[in-house]
Amino acid sequence: MNQQTLLNLQWEPIDVLYHPIGYKGAFTNLTGFDKLGVGIDPGRNWGLSIVEYGEIKVWWGTLQPKQEEMWKYGISAYRMMMEINENGGWNNATHNAVVEGPAFTKTHGQVHLESVRFGFALGLIHSGFDVEVVPPARVRAEVMGHARNDPSLFWPTINHNGANAVAMALYAAGVRREGPAQLWPPKKGD
Repeated sequence: MNQQTLLNLQWEPIDVLYHPIGYKGAFTNLTGFDKLGVGIDPGRNWGLSIVEYGEIKVWWGTLQPKQEEMWKYGISAYRMMMEINENGGWNNATHNAVVEGPAFTKTHGQVHLESVRFGFALGLIHSGFDVEVVPPARVRAEVMGHARNDPSLFWPTINHNGANAVAMALYAAGVRREGPAQLWPPKKGD
């Protein structure tokens, strides 16, 4: 899939999924694309995206309730995934799923984030998914065309956690860049 196709996606608001916490969502059509994938940008502020049946759906929000101990957000993430499964949100799917792995260039907060990442991954595994944890730079390089391309610059109308989740879902669905690496937006003079 080329960068222009990704840049041209038009997002529309979507209803909530199956979790009772406050969050927002959007969807877009990807006509002729029949691959399946789920992507998660983990954290207290999370993003979840599903690519299926020629559509990309994305939701983003904040794990609740507020926790005194950061590791407990992992329990909230696990419960969220299981609740979506129990309410039929996965449609008995056996999609590939990608949870965003650690950003090796960032050290602040990565230890606490690991429990949340694990909660999302375990919930997906218990729901029947094949889960892979992939560093964001690899996903950006393979899907967005360059390791430094920020998905939120491609889709500024959706939340940055949601945009990261869309990139993860596209990676899970097997989307890979076409042609040489290309930084977006292009530097002046390129």
